[in-house]
Amino acid sequence: MVHRVRITSIAWQKVFVPYASPHVWGGGRRPGPTRLVVTLHTDTGRVGYGETQCLLEFIEPVLARTIVPIAIGSDPHDVEHLDRKVEGAGVSHH
Repeated sequence: MVHRVRITSIAWQKVFVPYASPHVWGGGRRPGPTRLVVTLHTDTGRVGYGETQCLLEFIEPVLARTIVPIAIGSDPHDVEHLDRKVEGAGVSHH
């Protein structure tokens, strides 16, 4: 019997990294990038890391309230299936 790996928990941290000097252009001023750094744990003890942009205020709540509940219990190797489940929940490109 083959044991399928399952995601058991996901944690994240919002990180802001200021530029030495802000980027200024016709559309505004950007002091630096904001990212969500994600840590994923599996039932086999493996840990994975990832990151995503967090330019808009709704990105973190979408991760917490929609994507994490969908991902818990999923096989982290089956990326296409997980992506279809997330898109099916109405989340796209976040």
